[in-house]
Amino acid sequence: LYGGRGAFGKKDSQSAFTALHKAMVRQFPELAEATVTHRWSGLVAMTMDSIPHAGRLDDRIVYAVGYNGTGVALASNMGKHVAAIVAGESPDLGLLTSERLKPVPFYPIREPAVRLVAGWYQFLDAIGR
Repeated sequence: LYGGRGAFGKKDSQSAFTALHKAMVRQFPELAEATVTHRWSGLVAMTMDSIPHAGRLDDRIVYAVGYNGTGVALASNMGKHVAAIVAGESPDLGLLTSERLKPVPFYPIREPAVRLVAGWYQFLDAIGR
């Protein structure tokens, strides 16, 4: 399993997958001839406080959201808390709960802004900064 930041939009990007493959081979040259059989991408659920949130919205909806780029590792751990909430328990979630998630300011310009900032950091990476 190899991953990293790739596409910064709502669709898969062949150029992002190609860049990740090149990074993988640069880091692990012995994988140069390996066939990649599966790949995926998706949006990252970010919260304004950078902390995941779990809880009960109402009597029918339990949520666990906002893994902030660590969902693959964190979602399995959060599952036990969500199961406890579904079962009617009140697990101690510490900072993982909130009264209400805060909206992202300027959300309509999120995509071009993310592309601009990500492009800048990719440029810095490319020149070794």
